[in-house]
Amino acid sequence: MGELYDELVKLDKPIADRWKARLRGDPKRTLGPTDADAIIKPLMKPDRTISDSETRAIAKMVTWGEWTPEALAVIRVIVRVGVEGGLFQNGGEIFVSPEKLRPVSGALGAGTTGKIAFKSPGTNFSYVPGHYQAIQQLISQSKIVVLEVRLYGLEIVARITTGGEYHSDANRLYIFAGKTPPETAMMIVHEATHAIQDWQDVAAKNKYIEADAYIAGAVADLAQGGNVVAAQTGLIYPAATSAAKLVLAGRGNPADPAWDHCYKAVVEGVEKSDAYKETNEMMFDPSRKDEGTREKTRMDEVLAAVAQKAP
Repeated sequence: MGELYDELVKLDKPIADRWKARLRGDPKRTLGPTDADAIIKPLMKPDRTISDSETRAIAKMVTWGEWTPEALAVIRVIVRVGVEGGLFQNGGEIFVSPEKLRPVSGALGAGTTGKIAFKSPGTNFSYVPGHYQAIQQLISQSKIVVLEVRLYGLEIVARITTGGEYHSDANRLYIFAGKTPPETAMMIVHEATHAIQDWQDVAAKNKYIEADAYIAGAVADLAQGGNVVAAQTGLIYPAATSAAKLVLAGRGNPADPAWDHCYKAVVEGVEKSDAYKETNEMMFDPSRKDEGTREKTRMDEVLAAVAQKAP
């Protein structure tokens, strides 16, 4: 246990000591789910965040250590809960300067989002390029905070596939480091779509909320050449790409039977995805937030200003 323990101590001694204790003197012992709980659960408290060094220690321990499949499943759940709860934000960097925000501004610019114009059969909401420009303005005004989070490979363990998260309760958009610029751009558009849904008080089942975001992200990627969506497998991305092609052709309207068919295929992909099977029937309802209609009113003001500047 010497080399790994020494490496863990350099990053976080409490984690190193808990890992060493669970080995029970046997450096070759394969750790199980109760061991994973004992080592990592002490970090998962709502009144604290997980530091960058703690994140690196967990990642190194998971990568170098021996774990049963059941233990890895527990770790997967713990990491996902931590990400969704914003517990890893202390390992992230808040983007405030124009230089740091440049990838976000580029992703939400007209060259990427200028063709996003469709009406969703699931949420009954119509997305237009101005919505993404408004989100860009809200980010520049720090009404929505963007953070880059370094998970050091834990996103792979946790099967986090989007490359980011938008937390409507705190108006925070998390970007997970390590993605290529096109992957990051598509992810930003996906999560910005959730921000639009939040700030425009779109209430719908999560499966429709996600379907809309995947389609918008696919449109953004096709605008950049389509290399990211072309490399994706599974049920969601191929269906989202077909729907996005209709959007680019100006056919993202429920009156078009092809659009309705493609949209349903995206929803079906979300329903069958392991990432959403437990939440896709739940309601996403931003109006439950304490701010009432303040966010929608603010975004509508920004939308009006964006429209006035349009040529």
